[in-house]
Amino acid sequence: MLNVRNRAACMVCGCVAYHAHLKLLKSVPESCLLIVLGVIVGVVLHLADADNSDRHQLNTRTFFFILLPPIIIDAGYFMPTRSFFDQLGTIILYAVIGTMVRSCRQTHELRIRIVCSTAVVA
Repeated sequence: MLNVRNRAACMVCGCVAYHAHLKLLKSVPESCLLIVLGVIVGVVLHLADADNSDRHQLNTRTFFFILLPPIIIDAGYFMPTRSFFDQLGTIILYAVIGTMVRSCRQTHELRIRIVCSTAVVA
């Protein structure tokens, strides 16, 4: 049975092995290697704990606290700064417009709920 520390150790070993083969990265796309690494880790987890295979299902806690932070850190670390600052105006424009649209929609939904609840009570 693999506990959280063993899973984390397996993930770290996989990452180290992945980055150690830079020559392989030149000939095979990174996304293909990550898919193969995921399949290997999945098979190892399945074979290590075959009687409790339901326990290894992806849930929201696992995704948001274990899988998502390295993805965000990697994306931020390897993002080209020149392209980011060239598109900063567009990014901010989408952020402001999206925030305004969402807040207007929430306000409208809240008003509808208040009107409907007072109509039912009255």
